[in-house]
Amino acid sequence: MDIDNQRKMTSLHIRPGLIMGLVLVCLTLAVYVHVRDFDFCNYDDDQYVYQNPWVLNGFSAQGVSWAFTNMHASNWHPLTWLSHMADSQLYGMNAGNHHLTNVILHILNTLLLFAAFCRMTGMRWQSFFLAALFALHPLHVESVAWVAERKDLLSTFFMLLALNSYARYAPDPSRTRYLPVLGFFICGLLSKPMVVTFPVLLLLLDYWPLGRLSSRATASRKATALALLAEKAPLLACSALSTAISFTAQLKGGAVMSLTDAPLQLRLANGLVSYCAYLRDMIAPFRLGLFYPFPDAIPFSVAAFAGATVLAITLFVLRQRNKQPWLVVGWLWYLVTLLPVIGIIKIGLQARADRYTYMSLVGIGIAVIWGLASLWSMSRRSKALGILCGAALVIALMVASYRQVHYWRNSITLFEHTLAVTQNNYIAHNNLGLALINEGRLAEAIEQCRLSLKINPRCEETYVNLGLAFTRQGDLQQAVQNYHIALELKPDFPVAHNNLGMILAQQGNAADAIKHYNLAIKSSPDYAEAYNNMGNVLLSLNRPAEARDQFLLALQINPAYAEAHNNLGNAFTIAQDFDRAQAHYQHALQLLPNNPDIYCNLGNIYVLKGMLTEAVFCFRTAVRLNPASDNARRKLERALQLQQAPSAK
Repeated sequence: MDIDNQRKMTSLHIRPGLIMGLVLVCLTLAVYVHVRDFDFCNYDDDQYVYQNPWVLNGFSAQGVSWAFTNMHASNWHPLTWLSHMADSQLYGMNAGNHHLTNVILHILNTLLLFAAFCRMTGMRWQSFFLAALFALHPLHVESVAWVAERKDLLSTFFMLLALNSYARYAPDPSRTRYLPVLGFFICGLLSKPMVVTFPVLLLLLDYWPLGRLSSRATASRKATALALLAEKAPLLACSALSTAISFTAQLKGGAVMSLTDAPLQLRLANGLVSYCAYLRDMIAPFRLGLFYPFPDAIPFSVAAFAGATVLAITLFVLRQRNKQPWLVVGWLWYLVTLLPVIGIIKIGLQARADRYTYMSLVGIGIAVIWGLASLWSMSRRSKALGILCGAALVIALMVASYRQVHYWRNSITLFEHTLAVTQNNYIAHNNLGLALINEGRLAEAIEQCRLSLKINPRCEETYVNLGLAFTRQGDLQQAVQNYHIALELKPDFPVAHNNLGMILAQQGNAADAIKHYNLAIKSSPDYAEAYNNMGNVLLSLNRPAEARDQFLLALQINPAYAEAHNNLGNAFTIAQDFDRAQAHYQHALQLLPNNPDIYCNLGNIYVLKGMLTEAVFCFRTAVRLNPASDNARRKLERALQLQQAPSAK
């Protein structure tokens, strides 16, 4: 009977938590489910996914080796690369499914946060609202709706697994229980080094809610504190190593700004202002954008006010440390988790970023939710009123996040919104220009690029985009001028060399085109497009053997490169190796099933091999896909004539 009662009590205890977890899942899905229809973003998603040959190839032994040994995009986060490779293996370049993986990770993080604080505090409703704030706050939309920010979600996932493991370890420490904490934390560091502050967060949680520093005797408390610090030594050592590797990667990638570009006093001022700006956006998340430009100057009065605000809050919570320990834990959680990205060591061009609050917001949630709960009367009526107020806040957050999510539908909507909520944002103008180029809105694209250059006339990427827009307009002279300016600013810019080479090849200047392709490859040895373009020039010079080598190098880098397969088929056709040509054309069609030119090329092979039925099918498909193609119609008519010739005889 006692066992039955115990089982019933356990069931009653677990069931509300399961229901709350299910509610969190449904609320999060309601906000984010539409990302399945979203496109990739042209800011970093290209480097991380759709133009990254290692990711495009999915899982392979070489890819895994690359993930652990390369510092691509100025970062070292091998598990993040493996995650993107897994998505590519499963979904190809279906952007919606890549987005959904992010949503799934965000949901798992929400549930893990809920579980951890339920276990540590025993307070379900407070833990529920903390998890709801985490799941639904508009500041977190950037981390979830941006495929390239998978690293935020994945590192937090492992960190929260480590936190749950620590919640099990703390009441009954043992080496067996400590190993999962260490293992999950290492996985977090291998996903993104921002979780380096995790050991400090554990020390804060030791104070509250775990109460591992509860001894009143001063000597005993000091001994306990030292023991807890020693307990974190392996974690701190991992953090130090990860920090060193990350800084090396950023330095090697040129992402670390010099003191000349950003003086120390400006960095400190920006850090203080950013702490306050994040707080403002947590309270009123109405003007959130993808990129906030780093300021040229910050008035002393603004920096002083920000510093005074941070200091005043810090002093207040420290005075409340005995009565309301959650205030000091929450506030210090917020300050500590932002330290790696607050800009003292300046990484990147941004002043701050919404994604940096992904874990920092938890600290403010702890302070606010437990602070309000401590002030609230514990009568049933007051508790119900508190829950209703919390529900109203959750609904308000859902509405705001739902709106913010939809700005991420594509690069045009994203950067138009970013320009509406920021000033002097040359990055947003540039990337909006690139998005407009891809949509064929060339006049608008040129205007955006010029606005970008008006703000920053030394942005080489904008000159390349301007060159691309002029190329598509047919103004090759203007395009060449812009590519040359880009190369003056950055002589080893591979995209500028490649694009300039394409124009030179189009103008019949094969020698100079090859020269620029070689320079592009020298700057970026994994630049598959440059190898492919070089192969096309060599093919035009009737050097098919050399051309084949270039196409094969392009395919070695990116086996899913349809154009290189098609061009390699052309090279084998010239060499009269029709079987290999056919195989590569067929592979190209698997990758680009609606390309009429490839159907024509494959049809030519079938004609040469006497397979006229197959040839007619290919030419008919080409005509259907491109009814305006006279070439495809002529080929179809010729194939039909050849097909009818024997019966006519």
